[in-house]
Amino acid sequence: MQAKLHAKGPNTKGQQYRRSEAMLVSILYDGHGRRMTPSQTNKGAKRYRYYTTQKLGPDSDAIPAWRVPAHDLEQIVVNRLVAFLTNANKVCDAIGATEPSHIQRATAEASRLASLLDSSSTRTGAARMLLERLDLTDTAVNLKLRTESIDPAAQPASITLTAPIVRIKMYKEARLVVLSPAARPAAAPQRDERLVQLLAEAFATRDLLFANPRLTIKDIAQQHGMCRKRFAQLLRISWLDPDIIRAALGGKQPASLTARRLITAELPAAWQAQHAMLLQQPSA
Repeated sequence: MQAKLHAKGPNTKGQQYRRSEAMLVSILYDGHGRRMTPSQTNKGAKRYRYYTTQKLGPDSDAIPAWRVPAHDLEQIVVNRLVAFLTNANKVCDAIGATEPSHIQRATAEASRLASLLDSSSTRTGAARMLLERLDLTDTAVNLKLRTESIDPAAQPASITLTAPIVRIKMYKEARLVVLSPAARPAAAPQRDERLVQLLAEAFATRDLLFANPRLTIKDIAQQHGMCRKRFAQLLRISWLDPDIIRAALGGKQPASLTARRLITAELPAAWQAQHAMLLQQPSA
């Protein structure tokens, strides 16, 4: 089994990239039900992998194709799978395990699969064993799993998991961002989507900073076609008080808290001061 997973896994560094090696090949679909296929571009020595809507037929350009970074999506998928597999109660509920021996067998297999997903050499193979189909929308990645991958004795059926996301356009590129590890509820009536998009952009900006520890803010901003001032503003927002983020995601922020106000505000460093500044309603 281990050899099989290694064979399904990614190629070693330096070998030519092949589409068939992509984790989500043949099982990923965009928000319009169209299959998405692996692609890549090269900029200098750097390689960028994507999943892009497959164009089929003369009317394929009627609806714009989707393109998302492969690393973003694959990381979201792996994290959601591991979160499920390491929750024994959810695993047993999903496959209907009630007998002690059945529970022990299923949770042991789930734990083994979670360990394989944590290893770069077996991650792709383990994901392919588990996944039947993925549907990408603007707000979520919906994962359909095979029950027999966890319990071979189970009746063939599907388990559906959801990973909430924010799909944003950033630096001329689509990005997928998870603002919170908790499942995000459906959009509340009062939620300001521009504010949520700004928060997502701020988190993506912080990821860029962490990914380039040897570069200055100015250098990173220039590389991605942004002015240094906005990059710095977004970084400040990325360390926002979690209570403010939760309020914005739940549509419970004051009417005065808008994307424009947040991007231009001189934010204090202390979360308590941020809370008082942005969440407290002005007295009548």
